[in-house]
Amino acid sequence: MTNREKAEIKLSGYAMVEKMVKAGTNTSGRVYVPKSWIGRRVTVVLLDEPGDDVVDDRMRRMVYGEEDDGFRRMI
Repeated sequence: MTNREKAEIKLSGYAMVEKMVKAGTNTSGRVYVPKSWIGRRVTVVLLDEPGDDVVDDRMRRMVYGEEDDGFRRMI
């Protein structure tokens, strides 16, 4: 599903986690799930309204953090 209109989605499953997507590479985001889920099928559902494809500076600071010397580290 790639449209930008909100849709009701009904799923059946065994567990659910709600997490904030963190930065991955230049073209992706990353969500960590429990190790016991490795090799299992999962579904990722976007809960917030989609934004621009470019991560703005505020979001970058939230995801990476900033030290006084400008060095960014992963939180």
